[in-house]
Amino acid sequence: MFWSQGKWVPILFGFMCLTLLLSARSFNFSRDWFAVGRVLENSAELRKETHYALALARWLELEAERTASVEELWSDFIFTVRKMRFASVRLAFSDGERTWRSSETLAGGKALSRTHELSLEGGMFLEFGGDADVMSERVFVHLSELAAESWLKAASRWRACNEKPVRFGPSASLGSASATLPTAQTKVAPP
Repeated sequence: MFWSQGKWVPILFGFMCLTLLLSARSFNFSRDWFAVGRVLENSAELRKETHYALALARWLELEAERTASVEELWSDFIFTVRKMRFASVRLAFSDGERTWRSSETLAGGKALSRTHELSLEGGMFLEFGGDADVMSERVFVHLSELAAESWLKAASRWRACNEKPVRFGPSASLGSASATLPTAQTKVAPP
């Protein structure tokens, strides 16, 4: 470089960059750099799922104004959770718990689990279950946060509209026993 008085610096720099790019394939840290397509695809999937979950959350929040009971609100929440492709959800609160499990759950898949604590009515816990074959862990964690927030907003709105505490009917006072609501497909209309 000194002999050429800096004339060869750009050519030498280009040669070093080319050497680094060609040898980068052998380094482990650089393999993810070349997976730009996969990263963009994952981001697009997360964005699409987020838009769908936010639309369902908004619907649930609006539906909270129309429901007559917390049982009905829970049934609507189960509808949104099913649409988000969760495998199960459990709501634990001071006077009992509610549990829902999908009948379409695959037995062989890796189970995903996430619990959220909600500060509503003395404390509630929402535990979501998922299947890694259905959604990635990143999407599952994000959707579980959106679903927990949607339940919190809907229950708060129901409480404000009805001026009642968020409590389930007499069947909820089973202590720690689990009460499972039927899915939307197996509902029986009252006589």
